[in-house]
Amino acid sequence: MNFDNINSENRGSASMMNNSIPSNRLSNLRNIARCCSFCRQQGHNISNCNNERIINFGNECLIKKHLYDLTEDSKNNFKEWLMSYYLSPNGEEVVRAYGVSKCNCRLRSSADVIIDKIIDNMYPEDYVDEEIIPVMEEDVMLTVRILQFLRYYSTINPEEPNQKFTITTSVEVLNEDKLEEICECAICYEEQLPVKTFVTLNCQHKFCKDCLKNSLKSVHQVPTCALCRAEIKTMMVHDDSIKDEFNELIN
Repeated sequence: MNFDNINSENRGSASMMNNSIPSNRLSNLRNIARCCSFCRQQGHNISNCNNERIINFGNECLIKKHLYDLTEDSKNNFKEWLMSYYLSPNGEEVVRAYGVSKCNCRLRSSADVIIDKIIDNMYPEDYVDEEIIPVMEEDVMLTVRILQFLRYYSTINPEEPNQKFTITTSVEVLNEDKLEEICECAICYEEQLPVKTFVTLNCQHKFCKDCLKNSLKSVHQVPTCALCRAEIKTMMVHDDSIKDEFNELIN
């Protein structure tokens, strides 16, 4: 049996098949066959993916870079933050996707290579540390609050209906002593809020009900905690009326 002849015939058949399909249709078929390894959508791959999570991460990198430009060692401070983000829940997936799509990394590149590439993209060779202008601690905290606001409210689109989620809500009745306690919300930074208005997530982080409701209204994919970015699966409230509010929002 002559395998060279068989292979030659197969190549000839494939060539005739490609020639018989219009070029625009063949291109469409190839696009349909492609599937992005990050967002799982067809028609593109991870190298040119413009998923909302990648774009938001890029914006957060820019904000963090400008924030660390106010410090004495901006580049190293940014690197420490980026490494911490990479090690956070779901962080590796987003950082790796951003490195491949925006910084010419390979999908199988090591974490060190991806982090270095992103840093090189944020701090080009001609980057020079500017003279540091002393800033007050209050100014830094204000910048952090702005960053949190942009992270969790930049995706709000009033023209789109709210997406419903599968989140289990339970009620824990507080005794009289705990009802008098006050807490601080990590999103709005209000310090004098009654504990009965707070909601505890499955990751054990607590937020006031108004901030959490606004956060859920702005989410179009998987709802996550504002602090650790863990997926929100359960919520514990302290009043039946608050439970009804969230059930109406998420179900």
